[in-house]
Amino acid sequence: MEAAEPLAPEVISELKPSTRTGERGGARVYLFWLADGRPVLVNAEFKADGDGPNEALIEEAYDALIAVKTGRLKV
Repeated sequence: MEAAEPLAPEVISELKPSTRTGERGGARVYLFWLADGRPVLVNAEFKADGDGPNEALIEEAYDALIAVKTGRLKV
């Protein structure tokens, strides 16, 4: 897996596999980090080669982040 790659608005991160065998696609995991350094895994998807990230899943991750930051969701 690659290091977490920040996505807009620069608080949601994406983990995705990096392979050296020429294989493309694979799983992506969306997460954000709490102030104490703990990751909050929000959702994941399997992508085919060449597919971009699912905007709805990124939006869902951002909604979860806002809910945690505002105290509406406890983790």
